[in-house]
Amino acid sequence: MSTNTQARPAFGTVLADQMAIATYRNGQWGQHEIRPTGPIEIHPAAHVLHYASECFEGFKAYRWADGSIHVFRMDKHIERMRQSARLLVLPEPDAKQLATMVLTVIDRVRDQVPEPPGALYMRPMLYGTMPNIGAASAPSNEATLIVPASPVWDYFTAGPKPLRIYVEDQKHRTADHLGMVKTGGNYAAAIKQAEKVAKTAKGDQLVQAHLAAAYVQSSLWQKALPIANKLLEDSPANSPERARAYNLLLAINAALWKRDDSGSSFTR
Repeated sequence: MSTNTQARPAFGTVLADQMAIATYRNGQWGQHEIRPTGPIEIHPAAHVLHYASECFEGFKAYRWADGSIHVFRMDKHIERMRQSARLLVLPEPDAKQLATMVLTVIDRVRDQVPEPPGALYMRPMLYGTMPNIGAASAPSNEATLIVPASPVWDYFTAGPKPLRIYVEDQKHRTADHLGMVKTGGNYAAAIKQAEKVAKTAKGDQLVQAHLAAAYVQSSLWQKALPIANKLLEDSPANSPERARAYNLLLAINAALWKRDDSGSSFTR
């Protein structure tokens, strides 16, 4: 892989050429299939198009120096997706089937997983497909589950740099009982304010005040922790650099209000 960051596509704009798909009908999930990544057919009366019955997840698979591919906290993301489905009254994905879909896609597109610092971003998505435009107060009894993947590098187009975070303390992006759900409606509610922040405050990310603590935890895990681990791994024993890396790890763990020791899931 080239190290020329200017040649890399923007985060999320390129998909791997295979995806997994499964459908829920008549009270049960059907067998999933792997198919070429491409457009999907959907009924114009599908529940998701009118009442936003959808949720998704996002996590990464990393290529290690020995060529193996490792998925970070897949089990936790699957459980959160199942929780989101319950809260949105969507058919709940089977954990084993979803894990198999994720790992199968990774195996099929193994040669498309970037070298570090890139990764393969997995994006399971679940949405209601019941064809009924009069079902505003009824849950969808049909659904589709799709697992696409995207080779990614830096999330921010400017590359690694300190983030400018704007904390919004006046507007809420979601109802309280859906704050923990990774659903598109929560993101849609924040787009206008996020655009305003980007233009007026030159901020990189918008955080609602009532979500700030959770964001700090998430940011520490996703950004600071991998850096500290890498510093610790690369530093000579008994060196000042190793001591600083160790202290950084201690500070991160102290700041996390809930520690997760679940480890990683691995592909074959």
